[in-house]
Amino acid sequence: MSAPNCLRSSKGAGQPLHAPAQPCSAGSPAAITRWMPLLRAPLPTRFTLVLLAAIMVLGASAASSSAKTRPDRVVASQASALRRLQATAPGVSSTGPILNQSGCEANVLPANDDGSTEEVDLPFELNFFGSQYSSLWVNNNGNVTFGGPLGTYTPFNIEATTPPMIAPFFADVDTRGAGSGLVTYGTTTFEGHVAFCVDWLNVGYYSEKTDKLDDFQLLLVNRSDAAPGDFDIVFNYGQIEWETGEASYGVDGLGGISAGAGYSNGDGEPGDFYQLPGSLENGDRAGRQRLRHQCSWSLRLSRNRHS
Repeated sequence: MSAPNCLRSSKGAGQPLHAPAQPCSAGSPAAITRWMPLLRAPLPTRFTLVLLAAIMVLGASAASSSAKTRPDRVVASQASALRRLQATAPGVSSTGPILNQSGCEANVLPANDDGSTEEVDLPFELNFFGSQYSSLWVNNNGNVTFGGPLGTYTPFNIEATTPPMIAPFFADVDTRGAGSGLVTYGTTTFEGHVAFCVDWLNVGYYSEKTDKLDDFQLLLVNRSDAAPGDFDIVFNYGQIEWETGEASYGVDGLGGISAGAGYSNGDGEPGDFYQLPGSLENGDRAGRQRLRHQCSWSLRLSRNRHS
């Protein structure tokens, strides 16, 4: 199903591939989207919401030296508490914790920093807002992309023009440290449907740090039973202890430019991207304790919802 792994490192290679997130004025659309309470945030009109439980990333802002090149600016630190709000559509059950199936571990991305796989075939073709894809790249830094590998380690705002990507936890994952897990991927089933699965289980952060570890998972679920090309995006989270790598102004995995999550198909249309509330925000100490609980976020992309 998959092609051989290819480690593509951007460490020490200069500026990130994409501009980092920039502070925005309180009245700008980006600011309104970022700070709007979760349950009031407008969902894309072309989606059917299945389950929403946003995971907020954690920490306190600080800076430290690093061999990687840091972006020019840091997103302003916010004293935002962790919010684990859930909104469940009527008649829809929770996806539960991280899916533990052997198919999710069929292929392994060797220990690396900022690496990616070669192009990986999907077990089904998906329709991502009108763009058809049958393959993708799995990137070490908490995301998958459709136009090519992505080695960027400092997260940026996921916007309408962001190159096509789906990111459960976009941050500087480093699996080279002793005790870190490795990124794995493969084909499995989810609620009776074929799914492509990527695991980032017990992964450390840059630079080779494993004093804190994160667990998260991406599922792309074939829902061609509803319409050709339909699929679900599922983000599953277990333990989240760190939010930032040292090259993104983090100290001990916290603060700086925190992790982001969301998706974009890159066509510039306002309804074809979404960034989870809490992305790029620092969390708090109390929130880190509550993250011992699992939570999930998922949605269905349907051709029938296209305008």
